Amino acid sequence: MLLSRHRWIGGPTLWGSGGGPGAPAPGLMAAILIGAGSLTNQAAGIEDFLSHDFHGFLFQPQLNVLGTYTDNLTYAPAGREVGDLSGTFSPGLRIQKGDSAGNFARLEVTRDETVFLDTPFNNYGQTHLSANGNFQPGRIRLELKENYELLSGFLGGIISTGGSLNASPRDRTVSAGNVRTSYDWTARSQIYWDFTHDSTEWAKSAFLYDFNNLRGAFGGSYAATERIRVFTEAFYGQSGVSAGGRPLPPGISSSLFGGYTGVRGEFTARFSGSAKLGLENRNFFEAGRPAVLIPAFDTALHYQLSDRTQFNLQYLRTSQPSINFGGQNATVDSVNLSGDHMLGVSGRWFLRASVAYQMVDFNNTAPASQPSTARVDTIISAQLALMYQPRTWLRGGLGYGFDNYDVNFANASLALRNLIGYQANRIFLNVTVGF
Repeated sequence: MLLSRHRWIGGPTLWGSGGGPGAPAPGLMAAILIGAGSLTNQAAGIEDFLSHDFHGFLFQPQLNVLGTYTDNLTYAPAGREVGDLSGTFSPGLRIQKGDSAGNFARLEVTRDETVFLDTPFNNYGQTHLSANGNFQPGRIRLELKENYELLSGFLGGIISTGGSLNASPRDRTVSAGNVRTSYDWTARSQIYWDFTHDSTEWAKSAFLYDFNNLRGAFGGSYAATERIRVFTEAFYGQSGVSAGGRPLPPGISSSLFGGYTGVRGEFTARFSGSAKLGLENRNFFEAGRPAVLIPAFDTALHYQLSDRTQFNLQYLRTSQPSINFGGQNATVDSVNLSGDHMLGVSGRWFLRASVAYQMVDFNNTAPASQPSTARVDTIISAQLALMYQPRTWLRGGLGYGFDNYDVNFANASLALRNLIGYQANRIFLNVTVGF
């Protein structure tokens, strides 16, 4: 949550993490759109190429081209913005064995190459590797997800330091995974075990703490009706924080435990999703440092307003260690509202919009005799895109995005030498080929 930078990728979801703005020259993008349009007349042969079955393995090549102009490439404060035009080219390959609706295993690799028109010395590349699968022999179901990424790009928001960190793209290695095992105890009841992990290791040039999180949960659910399940779970985890050889104070690790109660399913013919609430308690492994107890929420709701219009609402409240100061807790409230509206009757044109609000409350870790390290960060992001999908394997869009970041330090003198707010505007054009 604290490390994500929003980027439109033109896939099933509007917002993504990692990367940064990118765009090829307008003439090149126009040529790509014209060429892509002509491909629709050769659909049969292209579909065979884009989804090829070889001895039970499905091979699906992918290509995404993202063009962006931004007026604030480095997320700098007012008066120090740098604008640029850039392009991100992302070829990839998906390999799958089995049916997505049943038992399957999938491997996907994507490579991003981002180039800049006026600042080519900022060019960078990224690699994304993901694997997931679903296996259900009888009453037991096993779900696996694993991601490994070599990321780069400019940093903004709560992971920046007043512009000095953004002199060039910063590299990091990110991994995350989830293993979930469930067992159908009876026709209406189920028990499950859930294990998650994530970690980020920064390049030495980024003066931020490396961290890793491990978390295990055990819970059970009961089918109150044919469409609605109630559930409860308890969890325990640990967060490791390390300076990674950088000239920073030693990192302070912590443990996290708590529980949730919630409900999920189809509440009405148009309204579905899940919602859970509970408590999270974080204890730092250092004598004299107080524990942090917060009410926690995790909500994901879907509403089908009509055959043409749908909305999704997500709200997450959780805690995690700060990557700016060792031993500091960050309480995160994140809200995201997105929606699609179909235009016309062809089913090819639609509007996609999203607005996100994130508030991050950092507690004070300084002794009474020193300036407070407490602060509250807020990030507002909005995006509107006109989408066009003439084929299931061909889609694109043109849109506008906006980011606003504000920071409020409890001690005004600390704000002069640390994080500074910014605004960024983006215009983007995107074309994606692939299932």
